[in-house]
Amino acid sequence: MNIQTNISENYIPKKETFTNYTDEQILTIQHKLNRRVRKLLNFEEPFRVFYKMIDNKVAFNT
Repeated sequence: MNIQTNISENYIPKKETFTNYTDEQILTIQHKLNRRVRKLLNFEEPFRVFYKMIDNKVAFNT
């Protein structure tokens, strides 16, 4: 989760553990976070930026 913007706290309060949530609830939160537009990404959704990078065959350094 993105600590810098604290957007995860909109869904899971600070200091609460993931054990209080079902896998389905966590996947729903994950989906919402990945579909949320970000100013940092020129107001695009993170998952779209990721797949654009893959489509462009960007090499990742290890």
